Amino acid sequence: MRSTVIASARSCLIGFLAASLLNLPTMAAGAPAVGMIAETQNAFLSGAAAERGVDIYPGDTLTTQPGGSVRLAVGSSQMYLMSSTEATMEPDGTAVRAKMDRGTIDFSSAPGQIEIETPLGVVRGDGHSRTFGQVAVVNPTTIQVSAVEGNLLVAGVDGVTKNIAAGETYEASFEPAAGPDNGPPVQGVGGPRHIRWHRIIAAAIILGGSALVTYLLYREFTESCSKIDCGHK
Repeated sequence: MRSTVIASARSCLIGFLAASLLNLPTMAAGAPAVGMIAETQNAFLSGAAAERGVDIYPGDTLTTQPGGSVRLAVGSSQMYLMSSTEATMEPDGTAVRAKMDRGTIDFSSAPGQIEIETPLGVVRGDGHSRTFGQVAVVNPTTIQVSAVEGNLLVAGVDGVTKNIAAGETYEASFEPAAGPDNGPPVQGVGGPRHIRWHRIIAAAIILGGSALVTYLLYREFTESCSKIDCGHK
């Protein structure tokens, strides 16, 4: 009798676990999309070839190959992942956050729609007007942030917020550690080091031709969206 009860309980447990595993993809598929691929070239979405018109869901990772690119529509905003860039998309309240470890992202954002997370902090618009900017991760301890239209805010991991006005480009890097060992701090040991900011050149110059073309495309897209429904969130 006891063995029969144990066998029945075991069968029920196995059935419950199997049903739970089968429901995982359904639950993931039920999450709302955070954006859609508008254009793509030599890019991958979570390991598979990225295709135009495909929805982007929380946790999806986009990777562009050398010379590749991918443009995302996020509501009435856009992100342009340039060559050799990798970023994972996550919702953050009403915004979509691109967590990038390498590469360059151009973005055109309505207030509160797009954020870019870098190793040194989170870049977003000031919340008052549409912004167009560029964020580049130079290496794990250095980033460049350019504001072309509107003001950008960088919430640094050191707890300090930096304002970057339209037409400005800044390079940010961790201050050298004290002592003979100037390497990055050990993960989980002590607090973050201070971030050092240097204005390097006007944004319109540093962005160059490719980003200028992107900016013009964003402006055209934005003006079109004022006449038709381009929302996809």
